[in-house]
Amino acid sequence: MQNQPNSGTYIELGIAQKETVREVTFPEKLIVGGMSGVLATSLVYPLDMVKTTMQRQVAGKSMLYKNPVQAFKGIVMNDGVRGLYRGIGANLVGVFPVQALKLASNDLFRDWLADENGHVSLFRGMLAGAGAGCVQVIASNPMEITKIRLQIQPTLPVAERKNFGGVIRELGIKGLYKGSSITLMRDIPYFMIFFPLNHALVDLMTPFNGSCSLSGLLLAGCGAGMTSAFLMTPMDVIKTRVQAAKGTKMNASFYEMFKRTLKAEGVRALFKGASMRICVQAPMFAIMTTAFELQKRYIASK
Repeated sequence: MQNQPNSGTYIELGIAQKETVREVTFPEKLIVGGMSGVLATSLVYPLDMVKTTMQRQVAGKSMLYKNPVQAFKGIVMNDGVRGLYRGIGANLVGVFPVQALKLASNDLFRDWLADENGHVSLFRGMLAGAGAGCVQVIASNPMEITKIRLQIQPTLPVAERKNFGGVIRELGIKGLYKGSSITLMRDIPYFMIFFPLNHALVDLMTPFNGSCSLSGLLLAGCGAGMTSAFLMTPMDVIKTRVQAAKGTKMNASFYEMFKRTLKAEGVRALFKGASMRICVQAPMFAIMTTAFELQKRYIASK
């Protein structure tokens, strides 16, 4: 909690009782952060598959589906239920370290930036979120571009489709970081909004001399995830289109893709898949942050 001397050292247990317990170490936070990420990602992955499918479509060209429901039905019809989980194996391999680093590093940065009373101001909370966003991109870009490439394989001609190994060989080491600058432009502001807002909502729903309840933690994560997801949708649309393109070279810069999208499809296209993005991000971050906090409380109580 940000109103405590040290968010990693003091964790409240129970509603009526407040107890000072041992510090949860950074390695322990890495472990519970990774476990929280795997759990949340597994539960919402089918929604992410539908979101990616919708965002790749260009108006007037390859509009196979008009809405998320059609996309969901189309994926199942063409590739079965397993199609909703295409690429999840590669994704989960990367999710553990990515979410571990993001959640644990945000806690670490908040502890570093806290004042002598343990309080973290809004500005410093945003700086901590920005730091967590930078850490995430370094670890997540290879995983994300691989996931996107695997998800779009069913939309390609049969002769051009590739498995996990084929996608990796096609991209190469350089290609695994294709679009990383755009990912930074999306993730840094995303977590500058998400983490401070999540902490503020948790504090708002925490009773005096008590700890935030399970429902409060879930609502805080959901609200912060929903807000961040909507505001950053335009960046996500452009990033997805750049990374979905073939080859290892950038076929278009962010500015060129942004201008092309606006000219061909208008402002509305920048928010394509916004509803699905919210449906993915809100529950995913609600589950992830709640699982992370509950596991920290459990470890600290032992």
